Amino acid sequence: MSDSGAVDASDVAAYRQSLANPAGAPLSADAPARCVVLGSGSSCNVVQVSVLRRGLASPALPPVTSAAAAQVCAAAQP
Repeated sequence: MSDSGAVDASDVAAYRQSLANPAGAPLSADAPARCVVLGSGSSCNVVQVSVLRRGLASPALPPVTSAAAAQVCAAAQP
């Protein structure tokens, strides 16, 4: 597990190993809390790990640097 505070690919691999074999691949004390990414869960499970894996596989969005560049939903416009 990384000590950066952010989840990376090695963390996802450790979560997957732990889910497959909890007795043989224990997680650190803070790892389960970092695994929970969905508001409804309180423990690391296969859904949480899938969300983490997909999030890491998606390219990061560029920052919005001006109001003109911001994307807005036309349906939400007055």
